[in-house]
This record gives sequence, C-alpha cells and structure tokens, in this order.
Amino acid sequence: MTTPNGPILFNSSTGNDATASGLGPANPVTVMVMTSAGSNTASASPTSGYSAGDLMYIPSATGRKFNIIASVQSGILTFDNNWDDSLMGNAAYVGGKRATLAGSQRIYDNGSTADGDGDWIIELEDGYTETISSTINLRVATGSMDGGFILRGQAGSVTKPVLTFTNQGYSFSFFASYATVQNIELKNSATTTSATVAFTSNSYVTLPKLIDVDIHDPTDNYYTGVFVYASGSTGIVCEGCSVGNVDGVGIFPNVANAATSIVGCKIFNCGSYGFANAYGNVFQFENNLVYGNGSHGLYIPQGAGYISGNIIANNTGDGINISNNFARIHSNIIAGNANGIVRSGTAIQGANSISRNAFYGNTTANVTGFSRSENEVLLTADPFVDAAAGDFNLNEDAGGGATLRSTNYTLGG
Repeated sequence: MTTPNGPILFNSSTGNDATASGLGPANPVTVMVMTSAGSNTASASPTSGYSAGDLMYIPSATGRKFNIIASVQSGILTFDNNWDDSLMGNAAYVGGKRATLAGSQRIYDNGSTADGDGDWIIELEDGYTETISSTINLRVATGSMDGGFILRGQAGSVTKPVLTFTNQGYSFSFFASYATVQNIELKNSATTTSATVAFTSNSYVTLPKLIDVDIHDPTDNYYTGVFVYASGSTGIVCEGCSVGNVDGVGIFPNVANAATSIVGCKIFNCGSYGFANAYGNVFQFENNLVYGNGSHGLYIPQGAGYISGNIIANNTGDGINISNNFARIHSNIIAGNANGIVRSGTAIQGANSISRNAFYGNTTANVTGFSRSENEVLLTADPFVDAAAGDFNLNEDAGGGATLRSTNYTLGG
C-alpha cells in the first residue's frame, strides 16, 4: 500500500474540493471500473480526467475502498495494490472530497502487501455533521500489515465533527490493528439504548486507539461507551477522551492478554461503573477524572493495573473496588465515594501496593480490607473548586487544596 500524500477529506456538501491535497482533480471524476478480485489492473471509462498518483474511491457493496492509481494507459488503470474482491461495473470516484460516510459497511484501505508506507488518513472537515444508520467497520484489506488507519476530525477544527448513529448495536467496530479515531463526537439517537455501544473491537486486533473522542451527550447517549471483548484482541488505548452519560459502563475492556491504556480521560455520570476491567490483562489507568458514576468509579475484578494520578470522586459506589492482585494504586485523590479503596473477593493484601493517596469525605471508610496504605494524605476539607459544577481544580482552602499544595502533593508523582 502506498498512502496518499494528504488526507482524504469528507464534507457534508456535494463534494467539490477547491484545495485538493494532491489526491486528484478538485472536482471528482466518475469512472466505471471493471476489475476482478485479486487484480491490480482495471479497465475504466472515461479514459481521461485523472492521472497517476490520484486517489480512487469505490463505494462497493461490501464497503468503501481506496487505492492509488499507479499508471494510466489507454483506459487501463494500474493500482498500487490488488483489489480484494470483484468490482465489475462499479462506479468509482477520482479526486474531490467524499460526500458522506453513511451507507459504509466498511471504510478501509485496500493495501494487501507489507510495504511499510505508513498511515491512511480520512478527515472529517471542521463542523462536519452526519446521521448514520448502521455500524461502520474500520479495517484494512485481508493480509495488510503495513501501517495504521486514521479517521479524524480535520486538524485545527474549531467545531468537532459530530456523527449521530440511529442503529441498535455498535457504531464503530475496529477490524484494523493500529487504527485510530480522533477528534470527533459520537451520539446515539436510537429509541432504546440497551444494546448500543459507541466503539468495540473485533477479534485479533492490536491496540486500536481513541484520541480526544467525545461520547457524552446527555440526551443522545449510549449504553456502553467503549467495550472490547473479542478473542485475541489486545485492549484499547484511550487518550483525552470524554465518556459520560451512558446507561451502563463507561469503558469496559474484557479481553485476555491485553494491554489497555486509559490516560487523561474524563469518565462521568455513567449508570454503572466508570471503568471496569473484567479480564486478566495488564492495564494503565493514569491522570483521569472519574466522577458521578452510579456504582464504583473503578471496578477491578481481574487484571494487574497501574492506577495513578487520578481524581476519583462522588461515585455512588466505591472509588476503587479491587478483587484481583498486582495492582499499584498511588497518588490519586479519592473523595466523596461510598468507600475510598476496597479489597474484595480473592485479592491478597501483600500482592497490591497502595501509597500516597489523598482521601476526603468517603462515607464509610477510606481504605477497607487492606491493612497497609502508606503515606496517606487525610484531608479535612473539600479540595476542589466546585465539584458539583464539574470543576475539580484544587482550591486554596486549608485542609483541602491548600494542604495538598503544602505537602507538595502531585497527582501521579
């Protein structure tokens, strides 16, 4: 696969692209393509209006497919990579912006050889909005191992693109290893949310990534924000995401032998747990804000976790409920929960490390089931500016934020 020398830019209008990024003519050329599965050549009509280096886009029955034209000669197109199925008589488009995402069962590159050319990028323009009625699978063609796949809001966007899904089930499913979704907001307007999930991952997918993704609309919400459960998949990376107002669990990795990383996210007002790690995988949970959830902020029945630098506050259940071993829980602010940290199930005291956590206002106890919690900071006043309004910055109050500052307390330090 040779990646295009610029992003593939979607917009909400008819598709003229006055600033085409070297991907073809500014106005898309419609071409009829005749090619069989496994071929990297095709006959095309018309035979002009495009050239080598242009991007070709085919909305086939099984999904949207992209390829780069390597050469054009007498109406015969040669592509950088083989097409993975028959495209006999399909309409294709060369150049221009793509009009919509809707109707895509799949959005994926068509690379089938490991040539190491890097990532494909599909961008949604500043302010893009669209309503979509079925799951979109992000994937590369069978056998492609040569780079990631990125779907993102246009770089520098003032208004984050919003995609509203109307279907039950999944909105996005990761089929591609190292795929990334970035800088978009997802909503779900299905009448019943009980089976709706914003993101999931298919089997044997390596570390899909969500960056600056919002799944938090108070009205058009989901049952689960992120749910990774397929066999052989390796967790998920979430960075700077906002997941809230879902009816069930906010982020729910449930896979073996995974390496999940949740960093710099906000997880709030979920009907159940904010974060639940339900299988024996290793995970990182660092510098997140977890508050207002209907059960435990973090529920850890399985897995070995590094839990550091988080604010875990005002959850109906425990701040952290752990029933497995080999967790390191340190330098968190845990306030206003039913309990702070609770050992339950088969967790062994000596197999978990708890240190340098700050506690305030947990109803029953700060630490339950562990005999050792080292270097605690016990606050006598609310440390936050205005937690009720969602402002969890440290205040200047004695016994609260001022005490944390005076002890040189640093989240994650």
